[in-house]
Amino acid sequence: MCVIAACTSFPEPFLIPPGQKRLSYAHKKFAGHRSSDHLAMLNAFYQWERTREQGEHAETAFCDSNYLSLSSMRMSWEAREQLKSLLISSGFPENCFVPFTVRVTGEDSKADMITSLLCVGLYPNVCVHRDKRRLISSDNKCVLIHKSSINNIVKDPRFSSPYFVFGEKLKTRAVSAKAMTMVGPMALLLFASSSVVSYGDHVKLDEWIPLQMPHHSAALVGALRQAVDKLVIRMSADPFVFSSSPSSQDEAIIDAVVTLVSLKCVFAPDDATAAGAAAAVYSPGGDGTSGVGLHVHVPPSAATGGTFEQQG
Repeated sequence: MCVIAACTSFPEPFLIPPGQKRLSYAHKKFAGHRSSDHLAMLNAFYQWERTREQGEHAETAFCDSNYLSLSSMRMSWEAREQLKSLLISSGFPENCFVPFTVRVTGEDSKADMITSLLCVGLYPNVCVHRDKRRLISSDNKCVLIHKSSINNIVKDPRFSSPYFVFGEKLKTRAVSAKAMTMVGPMALLLFASSSVVSYGDHVKLDEWIPLQMPHHSAALVGALRQAVDKLVIRMSADPFVFSSSPSSQDEAIIDAVVTLVSLKCVFAPDDATAAGAAAAVYSPGGDGTSGVGLHVHVPPSAATGGTFEQQG
């Protein structure tokens, strides 16, 4: 997350090739199947950092062949080092900042967790993909995918999830969303919603994103979110002790979150509007054959409290 925070503090490292209107597939490959500008930046950064060890010539050649801004990469590296130093001086152990591999093709729980945690930092910047470049934001207004996004490479994209979080809106002739990452509905339910209201056969997040799932399951996830919030507070108060010897309950909470954000879901055909965004039907197998609903184990101490309404 330090790398992503650093990279998003400077101009985008991705350069549009001369004579083109969009980023190239050289950029798209850094995101794989993830449809995430943030993961693309993370992957590009780690590949650049490894190449940098081979010398300045190799570093320059890598940036030129992949249309990357060398100055942005170097500034991001400096910012990452400063962030690491600050966090280590605050008590976080150095082993928390060891680089790790994130797979952007196929299943990877680390990538799922990173995109889900982006919901925490970017909320309430949530939007729903409608068609082509068009998105619907939480204020029910149409915005466009920005030309600097890897999600703008294909003219008529087909995303595996219609939900995105984004860094900022930019207004020129039209309003566009920059720094976008595709996320799953469970990540929104856990980390990017201030209200969850039940309407019998479905729940609504922030009164505009419907999810078809039992309200009891949604309530359990809401209770888990409270447990996660308390876990973050305890970890921030004493990061070294937590990282060295987490309790069995803390480990159970983390395991539950990892499982939830990695769940597959099926999207029913529907207009992606604020009145009826594409409904998500949850299925542990991802094929819709095992029924809706989630079987979530929540530690007993986390199963109370939470804000949840049931209507109708």
